[in-house]
Amino acid sequence: MESLQEIGFNYQDSPINHGWKFTEKEPENEPIFTRTSDGHFGNALKIRTTGKYALDFGVDPAAYIGGSIEFVAKIQGNSKIYAQLSVQSQDGKTNKNVWLNFQIGLDKPQPVGDGKTEWVVYLSPTPLGDGWLKFNANLIEGLDGSCGKQGWSFRKLRAIRLRGNLEFAYIKIY
Repeated sequence: MESLQEIGFNYQDSPINHGWKFTEKEPENEPIFTRTSDGHFGNALKIRTTGKYALDFGVDPAAYIGGSIEFVAKIQGNSKIYAQLSVQSQDGKTNKNVWLNFQIGLDKPQPVGDGKTEWVVYLSPTPLGDGWLKFNANLIEGLDGSCGKQGWSFRKLRAIRLRGNLEFAYIKIY
């Protein structure tokens, strides 16, 4: 299956110059971006920080219909990868945005706070060697197991968010 959009991380400079935007950051603890190379995926992006940040990427309109995301990453500590979805009420009169926060585990989706805007969705990645993990996130299943229980349905994929110490090879949207 061909992807609707692929976000490669073969950046010679900051991801900010390639469509990524800070939506949160501590000026005194700005993340450090480094281009890395290894035998598994060639070039990748390494993000290191001692502070809190949120780095968002708005997906291309052609990828709004994407119902799944595949990504390959090295995760450290409390790092997080999110997908922002636009969802619609059962009667079709109300739309809102929610975040699916992908974490490693086998549990059922859990609300963050009151569950109105964020849910943790657990994934079981495939180890690829040298610390690389391949994740496959079915957005429809994640939504159905989370705020879908409250009557919300998938409308479109809006954005990807990164937080914490991560290393990324790619993100593909299907």
